[in-house]
Amino acid sequence: MILFLKIILLFSAVTGFLISFYLFHKKRSRETLICPVGFKCNEVLHSKYSRFFGIPVELLGILYYGFVIVVYTIIFQVGDVVSQPILFFVTSISVAAFLFSLYLTFIQAFQIKQWCSWCLTSAGLSTFILFASLSTTQVDAMGVLIEYYDTFFMAHVVSYAVALGVATILDVFFFKFLKDFRISEWEADVLHTISEVLWFAFGFVVLTGAALYFPESEFQSQSPTFLAHLAIIIVQLILLSSLSLLITPRLHHISLKEEHRHQSGELQRTRRWGYTLASLSFVTWYYSFFLAFVQLSGVSLSSILWLYAGLGFVAVVASQVIHRSFGHV
Repeated sequence: MILFLKIILLFSAVTGFLISFYLFHKKRSRETLICPVGFKCNEVLHSKYSRFFGIPVELLGILYYGFVIVVYTIIFQVGDVVSQPILFFVTSISVAAFLFSLYLTFIQAFQIKQWCSWCLTSAGLSTFILFASLSTTQVDAMGVLIEYYDTFFMAHVVSYAVALGVATILDVFFFKFLKDFRISEWEADVLHTISEVLWFAFGFVVLTGAALYFPESEFQSQSPTFLAHLAIIIVQLILLSSLSLLITPRLHHISLKEEHRHQSGELQRTRRWGYTLASLSFVTWYYSFFLAFVQLSGVSLSSILWLYAGLGFVAVVASQVIHRSFGHV
């Protein structure tokens, strides 16, 4: 069974590599992409979300699947001499690729609102590679997490600090850009770039946070501070998704008068929602940062969440005051 999984893992990596190279070639040569199942692959492949930090997503796919082919071929041949930290690192790359594929699938579903069968196939392959790698490599993840706990802690601090700074910049720019009731092409590009950095930092916050959780899972699972922090991280994910993938693009479409289902007063409502979510996001990031590094002894879970609700209420009221102070269209 293990041998079969190893073969299928390498076969999946080769298939993913060929799909990524095919997409890369079609995009570079500007040829029409053949899309099975009647989906609209070209719209997905040429959208602004087809690049991450300016790098074509299909090129990232080529690099990842090529990495898997080379590294796992070596591991399957000389796995007994490969150190646990290296095995853990390789597995972590597969985890990151799986999470990135989820992000891209979410983009197709809620932002582009079109599907690419090649992209969905690649997402399925990266998912299988992750689970096959966990089944075929004897990685002592817990041992590595315990041994390098201090390293993961520092990485968590740095990733949180970066995320906090970027989130603050994003909220400030969002308020500033919306002051004139429109999002220009340049402003949309700026917000999109900052959002990409924030998504990247948020991913590191989650991954390093998970690395810190497992060695102390028994204690953390009983900690009101940790449970509240986990709940607020989920709220932050919802807020980040709503702002970067729903509110900002809609405001941009309205500003440019692009085709969409127009509704009376939509700009006012959308801007009001944007200010509300941006203010909540600002409070949530700082409160989450506080909970990540401060253990509130003797404080109940409900008290921590009620305090967050109170701060959130103040943020919402402040956002509406700002909205009214900037006037109306």
